[in-house]
Amino acid sequence: KALLEKATRSDEANFGENHSTTAVSYSNLATVLQDLKEYKESFVFMFKAYQVMTSHFEENHPYHQRAIGNLNNLAGEMLENGWTEEQIKELMNT
Repeated sequence: KALLEKATRSDEANFGENHSTTAVSYSNLATVLQDLKEYKESFVFMFKAYQVMTSHFEENHPYHQRAIGNLNNLAGEMLENGWTEEQIKELMNT
């Protein structure tokens, strides 16, 4: 987790927050946080990755599709673990 956080900060500094390389780092960090059941933080990073990828790539592009799939997978797991749809939607506004 610590190494991915460091890599993500490095990508933000080198490429900016709105770059596809940074989005991959956001997604990777979110996946580790998801595995650690740190859902709130995981969702924030996965949603950032989703926002970047869907703004840069067309709907039929694999990166666009993967971003949507990853976010849906995480939201589904959160719902299975006691989160409500309202709580998840609130995270989209942070």
